[in-house]
Amino acid sequence: MRILWNVFVILSFWVVGFAEANQAPTIQSFREWKAEKVQTSFQQVLGLRFKVQKAHSDGQKVLLEQLQRELSQMNWNLEVARDLSVNDYFILYLSQVPRKDRYMLAASKLQPTEMAELMRAYADSLEVQSPTLIPESPAKGSPQPTFRLPVQATDSK
Repeated sequence: MRILWNVFVILSFWVVGFAEANQAPTIQSFREWKAEKVQTSFQQVLGLRFKVQKAHSDGQKVLLEQLQRELSQMNWNLEVARDLSVNDYFILYLSQVPRKDRYMLAASKLQPTEMAELMRAYADSLEVQSPTLIPESPAKGSPQPTFRLPVQATDSK
């Protein structure tokens, strides 16, 4: 009985470990994703600032110049991270998540303003334009001119 119990316990741990290993990755919200990017960039800037100060105090001129160039690049990266948009989130993050339901999960986490920004970016990517309206003669008794959409040729088979 004791051997059976030990086998049961071992199998239980194995099944739980297997289930956790195969669990789909969670989806970060736009705010979480952006905060992570900003925080990572900020930590890199702080680390380089410390190295610049150390190189300056140690009198390492060549290393100091190299670190100052890297610090300049990291400061620029931090500004880019601070300017990340919902469109960037969609392109850089969501498109890389290996889940079929990623868009549904992300949409449930977006704020209305973020959703509007994403929809605006999508519309811009389609180059949506207002249709051209053609003026017509006003109808009898109507003070307002009327307009119609142009007729587009269609393929009839």
